[in-house]
Amino acid sequence: MEQPIIEPMRKKVLENPEDYPLLSQWTEEMWESPFMHQYEKDGQKFENGEEILTVQGTPMGHAVWNLLISKRDLSLYANTRMKPHRKWKVSDVKWYFGIKGTKHTLLEQFMLIFDVIHGGEM
Repeated sequence: MEQPIIEPMRKKVLENPEDYPLLSQWTEEMWESPFMHQYEKDGQKFENGEEILTVQGTPMGHAVWNLLISKRDLSLYANTRMKPHRKWKVSDVKWYFGIKGTKHTLLEQFMLIFDVIHGGEM
């Protein structure tokens, strides 16, 4: 049976928000986003020793890869109003990460997610 990863962390944050200053700022949509579901699946595969994605010889989940690429793309869009490629849509990023707002608030919300995942809090 697969052990949930996200829900226990979510309960810890709700019980002690002062211990998790970044995670306590997450919205309900961020917790329920397709990104978090993929992140949990990738984590379970990693714990079971299954193959996920290899980037330059290092195992990395699809969700983390999408996070890194989306940081590049969203930063480009927010800072220059330039789209990374012709078919890129900011609405896809909003949906995948569960974020809302203008280009500047999107980047702030996205960086909350990025800092937590990249910083190893989850």
